[in-house]
Amino acid sequence: MAGHGVRFDVIIILGGPADAMGRRTAHGVRLFTDGMAERILLSGGGGRPRPEADTMRDLALAAKVPRARLVLERDSLSTLENAIHSARIMQAEGWRTALIVTDSLHLPRALMAFRAAGIRARGSAAAWPWREARLGDWIKYALYELLGLGWYLLLILGGRHRRLAQALASKPSATQGS
Repeated sequence: MAGHGVRFDVIIILGGPADAMGRRTAHGVRLFTDGMAERILLSGGGGRPRPEADTMRDLALAAKVPRARLVLERDSLSTLENAIHSARIMQAEGWRTALIVTDSLHLPRALMAFRAAGIRARGSAAAWPWREARLGDWIKYALYELLGLGWYLLLILGGRHRRLAQALASKPSATQGS
């Protein structure tokens, strides 16, 4: 990885369903390998017995990303929580800029959440299997994201994300370096 071309402090890869985690992690690893950042933050608890961040770590390690370059955020249960927990980690590390990796339809809502959390964020969409998806699944996903975008807009304009951040700050964290 060429350090002189680094454009972001960190690449943040968001968790999700198993197939999405694979696509997103592969895309984030390519960006890392291209020198877009020197660290990858894998964000997602997902309310599962095994946090999404751990699954993505294994994928990144299999792709030869050095363990020392990975930071895990295992607490979040939503995109808004991804942003809040990631902002806390970034502040502790002195990072200011992030490249957010998720799916294209999810990217507008993710960027809204991360920017509301005070992160200077840009996005990069992992390839979504449009051709393999059934029309009904595509429509359901698009509607979900559209409704989610509206909901996050209401939460952010109403300041509820700040109250959520305060509540999450008082909980013990499962975040680790790798």
